[in-house]
Amino acid sequence: MNNETLTFNKEDWSGEKATIKIKDNKFGYNGFQFELKERNETYDGDHYKCVDVFVDGSLGFTFMEIDGEYYYEDECGDFTRSHKNPAILTGIIASNLM
Repeated sequence: MNNETLTFNKEDWSGEKATIKIKDNKFGYNGFQFELKERNETYDGDHYKCVDVFVDGSLGFTFMEIDGEYYYEDECGDFTRSHKNPAILTGIIASNLM
């Protein structure tokens, strides 16, 4: 996740693609600045990889990796998405909710 360019489907029913350029786990997209910070977490004795997503400097949301995919669900449970790359998942969320 350090320095790469990624193109992804926005998954917002438009069929459009978007491109993000990541440098040092940071990127701008859809008018926001994102920073991704990986960490490990233990729940009930099981170990998980998590990614905290900071939006314009404040913690916006956290992904948890399960079986090779990172997951996001909004507070109401109405919007869920997953992807193996947390930066792409962040872009999908920004395309749909921000």
